[in-house]
Amino acid sequence: MRRVSLLVVSAGFLLVAGGASWAAGGGGGGGSGDSGGENPYGGDSFRQDEMRPQLKPETRNDYEAGLTALQQHQYVDAIVHLTLALPQRPNDATILFELGYANHMLGQAAAGATRDADYKLALGYYHRSLTVDPDSRIAHRYLGTLALQLHDQAAAAGELKALETLCPSGCDERDSLAKAEDAYQAALNAATPPTTK
Repeated sequence: MRRVSLLVVSAGFLLVAGGASWAAGGGGGGGSGDSGGENPYGGDSFRQDEMRPQLKPETRNDYEAGLTALQQHQYVDAIVHLTLALPQRPNDATILFELGYANHMLGQAAAGATRDADYKLALGYYHRSLTVDPDSRIAHRYLGTLALQLHDQAAAAGELKALETLCPSGCDERDSLAKAEDAYQAALNAATPPTTK
């Protein structure tokens, strides 16, 4: 059995198996670990309802500094500030999601044990966020994406099912995760060698 490595690239996936690679979906992405235009903290797809005003440095608190760091793809700084903000708002689903997201993005840019540790933290924060706000579409979407990166298709399918319940007529989060699942499956199919008889 061949081992397949998975790297998220924008809305699609790049699989590398035995020296050959296959691309599925969108392309793009970058070395910083962000997922291009799909990033909720920057890029063209940043929705107006997710935007928050930029504050002058002297008027910012840790939460606002953490959010600014996320918008600038400075994930380590974001984690520091959001972690400091969390004790004041321990049941804030948004802070919990943002900590998950920052760790998720760090994990995408890391390898080995560091990646695994970042992903484990991201999973924990995403789950805590959903415990506080089970209807958070963005948390379901990114938890599903992380599940695919961890090759847990059942967990990703569960998150997609939750999004189908939350937005039966469709929504960006549901569409994005469904597209990622399709790209993941297509990449797996392309990476699977044909059987010979």
